[in-house]
Amino acid sequence: MTQAGVEARLEDVHPARPNVYCVLRGSEDTPILMLNGHTDVVPAGEGWTTDPFGGAIESDRLYGRGAADMKGGLAAMMVAMKSLAFAKVGLRGTLIFSAVVDEEQAESGTRRMLESGIKSDFAVVGEPTNLRVASASKGDVYYEITTTGRSAHSSTPGLGTNAISKMADIIEAINGLSKELEAKKHELLGFPTHSVGTIEGGTATNVVPSICRVTVDRRTLPGESGADGKAELESLIERLRKKDPKLRAEVRTLMEASPMEVPSDHPFVQTAREAVRHVLGSDRGLVGLSGATDAQLLYNLSKIPSVILGPGELSQAHQPDENVSLSEVAEAAKIYTRLALSLLL
Repeated sequence: MTQAGVEARLEDVHPARPNVYCVLRGSEDTPILMLNGHTDVVPAGEGWTTDPFGGAIESDRLYGRGAADMKGGLAAMMVAMKSLAFAKVGLRGTLIFSAVVDEEQAESGTRRMLESGIKSDFAVVGEPTNLRVASASKGDVYYEITTTGRSAHSSTPGLGTNAISKMADIIEAINGLSKELEAKKHELLGFPTHSVGTIEGGTATNVVPSICRVTVDRRTLPGESGADGKAELESLIERLRKKDPKLRAEVRTLMEASPMEVPSDHPFVQTAREAVRHVLGSDRGLVGLSGATDAQLLYNLSKIPSVILGPGELSQAHQPDENVSLSEVAEAAKIYTRLALSLLL
């Protein structure tokens, strides 16, 4: 980026894990458009038929962990910024490209960026949306539920209280609660969901387990909070306790990323849609994203009007043989360039 005439610097967020900030300055201080993406990926996992870090290309698709989520978006943003720098367009406003760490876990990269005082008037987060403009995204909250029982020899289970069995009742009730949540529906995001992701309990097959833990992923809609979801689970457990006085369970919040929603008629949302229309020849419509992204920090914490717009399919994320269309990456670069010209000339 420096070779392209773009200011670029690193900021360590964690040891050997820096954010990258690139700035293409215009003749005036404002407006400022930020292109934001994350450099971290989830573990490769099992089930791959190609090298997850090989970058194999077959026809129009590039395969590898992070190809869709979201190396394709990062590549498109870099190409857009370098193209504007090489063309010496003479922007009035400023273009910022922020490549941040740790989006997949604690969102500490974008948090550090905002704490560092980097500001913008508008932001695009390049997560995979099939080049459709997303103005809303679900939030994500992790809860840990712990059931406590009493150990006993498995030959006399009646002398103990089986914490795993108690947890099984809670999981069944959570599945029922998930069906109730389908009554809540957002125009772009659908309904909120629960998913039990991990379970741990017991010490040996011949010992009645005294403790069991599960983690629950709760996707929230705009207007919902992590406290609301925790209250739902605690209310569910209280109902079960009335039927089973031996039930002992606690709920703890492990992580929370808030939902976000920029009004669909916001001028920036409309400008982003126009950029898509200009490049692709048609308006692909407005969508919501089921996954949480750093856009919620940009909008909720710093009040930066933000959209999510990038190449690739969200269904490819975190899957074996993750891939992205290279022609779509090229189209994304053109869309980002068009958006920058629309806002910054």
